[in-house]
Amino acid sequence: MATNTLSVAKGRLSDAFSQPQRFVERAIVATADAQRGLITLAQLFELGLTQDAVSGRVRDGRLTRVHQGVFAVGRVTLDARARWKAATLACGAGAVVSHLSAGGLWGVWAENAGRPHVTMAGNGRLGHTGIVMHRMRQMHPDDAAEVDGIPVTSLELTCLHLGTMLGQRSLERSIVKAARNPLFSVDRALALCDRSSRRPGVKPFRRVIARDLTAEMHSLSELELRFVEVLRHNGIRMPEVNHNVEALMVDAVWHDSRVVVELDGFEFHKLPRDLRRDNARTTKLVLAGYRVIRFTWDDVVGDPASVANAISTLLDT
Repeated sequence: MATNTLSVAKGRLSDAFSQPQRFVERAIVATADAQRGLITLAQLFELGLTQDAVSGRVRDGRLTRVHQGVFAVGRVTLDARARWKAATLACGAGAVVSHLSAGGLWGVWAENAGRPHVTMAGNGRLGHTGIVMHRMRQMHPDDAAEVDGIPVTSLELTCLHLGTMLGQRSLERSIVKAARNPLFSVDRALALCDRSSRRPGVKPFRRVIARDLTAEMHSLSELELRFVEVLRHNGIRMPEVNHNVEALMVDAVWHDSRVVVELDGFEFHKLPRDLRRDNARTTKLVLAGYRVIRFTWDDVVGDPASVANAISTLLDT
């Protein structure tokens, strides 16, 4: 009887000590789940862990150090978004993902495995191992946003930053992708340029957003975007892109000049039935009074000057 009583007492004593530990474990997991599997040293301290306890968890693999003061819970491989989140946690309050990393997060540039780019407002010591740090004297409220729980520069500021890192064509593509996002505002973009007149990247950014991007916005394929670029870079007025003509969706049309351009991407024009369909489309358009000219990928990409010359000639006649 005494032995049973002692066992029960030991069990109750064990429960009394293990309950707080179970609470801590649940709190760590909950905190990390809300931060893409990450937790900061400050948060661990707030949950009652000591530095020795944190070090012990690192040694036994329950925590993996990502940056100074930032840990992943368990032994994990971080994807791009978790790495970006970790970088902002490491840099502290007010840090936002920016530049190429922000471009990847917004989907206007490729997600990459390079070092995360982070921007912070104010002065201070730059440098954080594994992070590309940038500084702004101050950050306007419109300059910051959040995507998927990650603080990030606004779409407009992201594109401005990309203007310092990308070539003209790549920048234009990124801005067109951004402009397709309902969160992008041309008015906010122009206001950003006005208050950032001396900032690198402003001139190429303003040059793109100040023009009519309708043709690019309506382009559905890489070939169509390349074709629009040829027109724009040769000073040719923009057509209506992917527009209905005689109940047919044509790639580009200048109604006033009665000119239609059809772009033959290989994936849609490789079988005999595709050629028969193309011929039928051309016949219908010609009978309706349109002049039709066709270009392939090799034409647009390999000989853009000839494409531009042909279009200019048709529009002038």
